[in-house]
Amino acid sequence: MTNIKEMMDGIRTLVTLKEFPDTVNALDQKLLWAFNELSDAMISHLNNDPIYDVQSEFIDVVFYILDFWGIAYRDRCNYKINQTMYLTEFDEFISPETPYSNMNEVFNLILVKLGKLTDKYKKGINWTEIEEGVADLMLELSNATYWYGKMRLDALDLNGVELHSPSEIFNTKLKKNLGKEKQFGQKRSISLKV
Repeated sequence: MTNIKEMMDGIRTLVTLKEFPDTVNALDQKLLWAFNELSDAMISHLNNDPIYDVQSEFIDVVFYILDFWGIAYRDRCNYKINQTMYLTEFDEFISPETPYSNMNEVFNLILVKLGKLTDKYKKGINWTEIEEGVADLMLELSNATYWYGKMRLDALDLNGVELHSPSEIFNTKLKKNLGKEKQFGQKRSISLKV
């Protein structure tokens, strides 16, 4: 398993290696890309793409949220980070029973929590509340990644099919991205004024 600190450290390494935007000026951009990745997950679901592909899109949202929080914490926070949240294993956020009544609820809850985090950030820099929003969103993304896969497997009556944990998917994607060479046009940068 992987804790949030290890995940954030991995994202910081990836951002540096790939020369992605890494300043407070990019915070809006990170949240925008998180919304974009969530929409990619929704599209993958609607296209009935493989379960792992949809789960992978949820993990892409995690990448951008940790990228956002890593920059914010490094450059803006003047208090000690919540060690309980920071050292929690990502898979420990998974509820023992599904918190979702249907597939749409999986996406809706993430959208609401991502919207709340964005709203907190836009209203002013209260880093304690933003950290709480990040923790709440990480909990939801861990649950969504696991329970989306479990609900789809159950609906397809695929008992015995291996379901990857959110940490496994995160680590696989991170290793894959760290191993890739930087390609022309890979640097994601947009201009956003909100």
